[in-house]
Amino acid sequence: MPDAGIQEGRFFTSDLSASNNTKVQIYGQYTTAAGLGQDAVAPGLDQSKTLLILLHGLTYDHDYWDMPEIGSQYSFVEAAKNDGYDTLAIDRLGEGQSSKPSADLVNVDNQAYITDQIIQQIRAGGLGTNYDKIILVGHSYGSVLSIKTAGTYNDVDGVVLTGLAHGTSSPDSTGLFVPASTDPNLPPEQQQPGYLTSADRKKRVFLQYRGRRSACHRS
Repeated sequence: MPDAGIQEGRFFTSDLSASNNTKVQIYGQYTTAAGLGQDAVAPGLDQSKTLLILLHGLTYDHDYWDMPEIGSQYSFVEAAKNDGYDTLAIDRLGEGQSSKPSADLVNVDNQAYITDQIIQQIRAGGLGTNYDKIILVGHSYGSVLSIKTAGTYNDVDGVVLTGLAHGTSSPDSTGLFVPASTDPNLPPEQQQPGYLTSADRKKRVFLQYRGRRSACHRS
């Protein structure tokens, strides 16, 4: 596979919500397809001015889209790059390297507002590229957040939803999540009241990928 392009971490600063100007930091892993050449790009498409913003699901961080334990075999970021798309895989509020406020503030409304603020910063040139199109790509809870952001702010050119259905008959998830404070391997800021983590590593199969430990939150 071509290995050209740029990958680097970026932090975005946003107010917590429209009515709360507390500043939060949101981390994103930015990957560009620059330098791959036209032979690496799907014919007939102009992806060079399109950015895919990747929103992960519960108990994950941005690594869901480019799993370090597995390599490029199951990497959405790598596949998108090789098709000529730039990506920004963010750690949602409360996850990964992003700010971790009290759990009651980590809700879908605040996260949609923050996502919109990031989009506006990018449209203003915050990544150094003037993108013609910005598309949200969500997985599971990230798909819910994509719908909320697009429907509330009408600020994107498309959404891609994965791991989401209009109706489900999923297995009983009772006991799937436990208080994050019960996991000593999590950092203290993720052991706040209201933060949750998976009950054990086997149950991470239910969440589609047995990744490294992380916390989520009630919302």
